[in-house]
Amino acid sequence: MGAVFGLGGLFLLPVLRATGAPLVSSWSNAVVGTYMALVPMFAGYVLFGWGLARVPAGTATTLSLLEPAVAAVLAVLVVGERLPAAGWTGIALVVA
Repeated sequence: MGAVFGLGGLFLLPVLRATGAPLVSSWSNAVVGTYMALVPMFAGYVLFGWGLARVPAGTATTLSLLEPAVAAVLAVLVVGERLPAAGWTGIALVVA
């Protein structure tokens, strides 16, 4: 998982150079960007990988399949996003 994210980050460096001016234009933007990279992304995926390595393969597969469905439901409940009927159908199929 580290190799995939590390390689992906290297490939994204030219994109940051081309489009990242707003991110590095002020300290507050840079601090928010750094926080978003370290806490939800880095820590979240390290803990997710750590947990998946310690559960049986069937449980890991189920959790990996349910993660986007749970994220979509949380987006609806917490943020107020609207999920179309196809999205709800997809969540129902994943749960089934």
